[in-house]
Amino acid sequence: TIMIVEDNPIAALVIRANIKRLYSDCICEFAENGPKALRMAEENHYDLILMDVGLGDGPDGIEVTRQIRTLSS
Repeated sequence: TIMIVEDNPIAALVIRANIKRLYSDCICEFAENGPKALRMAEENHYDLILMDVGLGDGPDGIEVTRQIRTLSS
């Protein structure tokens, strides 16, 4: 299961399409901003998180990654 954190919906769909082309049985879930990504990471286990660095309003991808890493500590 992969979480794709991307505020651009077209970019998120392109990423998903490329992942599905390589791994057809992979489950992709989307978060369009940092707070949603944090909530999803608290509630679910992800094998991989693909994080956009520039997420528009709110915390950037680097800060969100730092916060998610503290969840697994």
